[in-house]
Amino acid sequence: MSAVQDNSRSVIEEARRLAAEQIATFCGSMTEAAKELSPVAKVKGGHNRDSIDYTANGLNGEIFTQSGYGGWLEIGTTKMAARPYFRPAFEQTRQDMAG
Repeated sequence: MSAVQDNSRSVIEEARRLAAEQIATFCGSMTEAAKELSPVAKVKGGHNRDSIDYTANGLNGEIFTQSGYGGWLEIGTTKMAARPYFRPAFEQTRQDMAG
């Protein structure tokens, strides 16, 4: 294999490694922001907030809540107004990481 091919492969591998690192950093930061912004009930509150977590594996990352109702908090229902926290957490993290 030529030196150019060897070098290009190492550049691609390094780019993937750096991208994966950034994705993991973004997911961790957004998770923390979503926890801070998650609505908390005055009585027995915090279940949704405490259920927010993330996974990051290579070029894939996922931030999620396991409360069972986190999505309803975000978008609202016919009986409850939306109380967005995921989208604002995304925007905040995006701005913070953009510098």
